[in-house]
Amino acid sequence: MQQELSRKDERRGTRRVLLGGMVAAAVLGIGVPLLYYQNSRDRAQSPTDAAGPRTFQSEGRSAAGTTTEPAPGTTANFGAEGRARDILSTAGAEIRLTPDQAQALEDYIKRHPDVRVSQVGFTVGVGTAVPRQQALSDWPEELVAALPAYRGEQFFVADGRAVIVEKDTRRIIAIIPVAA
Repeated sequence: MQQELSRKDERRGTRRVLLGGMVAAAVLGIGVPLLYYQNSRDRAQSPTDAAGPRTFQSEGRSAAGTTTEPAPGTTANFGAEGRARDILSTAGAEIRLTPDQAQALEDYIKRHPDVRVSQVGFTVGVGTAVPRQQALSDWPEELVAALPAYRGEQFFVADGRAVIVEKDTRRIIAIIPVAA
């Protein structure tokens, strides 16, 4: 059953409907673009955030990446997550090669251009997981004499850096700048 409303009540009801519609339009008009802007900002990695400097990491190594023994004072972390934590927690900013080691690596890269990749679609930093799509080469026996710590691991060369990857976890354990 319909009720007859006075003209004043009709106007009040119409005002409420229009005001509610304007509020909803304002919330959507401001909220949706703001949400889109915030999401796009989150996706872009800032050079000042925690992971920013690793984007441009030119060299480094992980002490845990060169040994299967746990670091002194820690317990062994079995499994990929524990291993990743070990690699990240022992990451250092500098790697030191002797001139002979550097020369052996550069000579190998010159003789084997197939280890170079032209594009890397992920952040290269010690501890970073390397996607399965990234082609890796096994650490060659001829480099084991010069750099024995990486025996049994894998690597690739990109942007003037030899990137050493732990075979079992596919995590970057060292980044060595190369001139080759």
